[in-house]
Amino acid sequence: MEKKICVYTCITGDYDTLHVIEKEEEVDYLCFTNNMKLKSDVWKVIYIENENELDNRALSRKIKIVGHPVIEDNYDISIWVDGAIQIRGSVKCFLNDVCCLDRYNIACFRHRMRNCVYDEAIACIIHRKASKKDIQEFLDFMEKEKFPRHYGLAECTVLVRRHNNMEVKKMMSLWFELYKQYGKRDQLTFPYCLYKTGIDVCWIELNVFDNPWFFWRAHKQLKETSVCRIIYGDYKD
Repeated sequence: MEKKICVYTCITGDYDTLHVIEKEEEVDYLCFTNNMKLKSDVWKVIYIENENELDNRALSRKIKIVGHPVIEDNYDISIWVDGAIQIRGSVKCFLNDVCCLDRYNIACFRHRMRNCVYDEAIACIIHRKASKKDIQEFLDFMEKEKFPRHYGLAECTVLVRRHNNMEVKKMMSLWFELYKQYGKRDQLTFPYCLYKTGIDVCWIELNVFDNPWFFWRAHKQLKETSVCRIIYGDYKD
């Protein structure tokens, strides 16, 4: 039986705009949003209620991590793409060529620079992606759990999942709880959830931001930047 596939994203507030894409047959494109002004001729726009009064970022991450009943009720395979990701190749070829979903329930891109949550936590502080206090609380939790160093690190910008698999559901539920508790950086808590639930992942050894299927486009800039930090030394990009 042919698997039902959806590509989905979530845009809350005015943070991103929907990219124009070429639709592929037998693939549905879903955009969950709380922005009533967002329209598209290609994406199916689904308006979401903020029942738990989350901020825009947390609401978007909830959809990213645990999904939505529309996905659970209608699709076998979901492909999450962040709002800054542009699709440029056949997602069905992507699934067939690199995702190995006959053996795995999750596929994701390996981080292109680091393979350790502890190193990524330090980078989050350096680049001001999270507060030092939140990161320290997260690291204390990881050390208490004896989470190993160099366990692996994912780029959570694109995620492929068999969304209704019970192991995947359990992992996603844990992931969102940790996301809410520790600093709002989903990329940091993802490896621990894999470790804790024992799920095997198909690691994609490509740059998530530049490959035959996806590439990165800048987020919509909401305000003018007047101050910047320039990083030298071992920063590789």
